Amino acid sequence: MEKFNGKFDFSVKDLFFFDKFVVPSVLTLVYWIALVLVVLSGLVMMFASFFGGLITILVGFVSTRITFELICVIFSINRNLQKLVELQSGSANVATTPEDVGEKTDANIHIAHDKEEN
Repeated sequence: MEKFNGKFDFSVKDLFFFDKFVVPSVLTLVYWIALVLVVLSGLVMMFASFFGGLITILVGFVSTRITFELICVIFSINRNLQKLVELQSGSANVATTPEDVGEKTDANIHIAHDKEEN
């Protein structure tokens, strides 16, 4: 996931079409807002129960981090799939069969063995 550098990396066109995702550009900002809300809710909880508020802050930090990391993983998977599609459609030199890749499959081994016998 790219870091938030203060600039939003999308145009107005990206808001109306789904060619590019807007969420990764603003995800860091939303993450920090969520952490501030976790701290505020924990501080409010501390008036009722100190340990309850402390646990709210700790569990809130961990669960917020896990949630946002899972969101980042989903966008990363999408970005990597787009790269694979571009590689396969844009280049004729991309290996698409096991023979091109050089994998040792059972079929390749039998074909190579039959060629050696002849």
